[in-house]
Amino acid sequence: GLNVTVPYKQAVIQYLDRMTARASRIGAVNTIYLRDVEIVGDNTDAQGFIRDLQVNALLPQTGQVLVLGAGGAARGVSYALLESGLDIIILSRSPKAAQEIAVDMRALFPAREIITNALEALAKLESWSEIMLIVNATSAGMYPQIKNSPWPPGVPYPAGIPLYDLIYNPAETELMRFARTHQARAVNGLGMLIEQARLSFELWTGYFPPRNLLEQAIKAEFPV
Repeated sequence: GLNVTVPYKQAVIQYLDRMTARASRIGAVNTIYLRDVEIVGDNTDAQGFIRDLQVNALLPQTGQVLVLGAGGAARGVSYALLESGLDIIILSRSPKAAQEIAVDMRALFPAREIITNALEALAKLESWSEIMLIVNATSAGMYPQIKNSPWPPGVPYPAGIPLYDLIYNPAETELMRFARTHQARAVNGLGMLIEQARLSFELWTGYFPPRNLLEQAIKAEFPV
């Protein structure tokens, strides 16, 4: 088996024999494995994301989550949050892609509120009171473009609202640093990488490895 990362989580679908029900519902694949003679696509991102939010005590009980980005990673994140009973706002440089996610997710979660807009709409948000968490599901700030950030210049960060950044290389992104200067907790995506890898490894081998073993391996690769 193998993992698929950005920006190929949707592009790879055409090469598969079939997708699991979960991957089909999300509309993105991050895990591929062989079953008999079939190449199967699955998605462990959504469950891995929620698992790490729980580990870090960042999963809201109610309210809205602001998701930045509208690619394959954002699809997995959006699905996971909606399945957890939360409402979401998706902001992207591609409003069309955000709207496509919304259309697909509304069909699955008709009772949940899903708002989409351009990333620049951050400057026009009237209230942050219902937003319990901000998730960066873009690749802005990922190595080697470590000085990039998805946050529009000149827009202040809402003080105290925690940030979960799916990027893990570098360990602290520009956006995470920006959030911390505004009294907000910021967590990178290393834990999500580990949790989705545990789930993927179980699909490949039947063995669910302990988190601490993967933490040791990944920190040797990406020392912090």
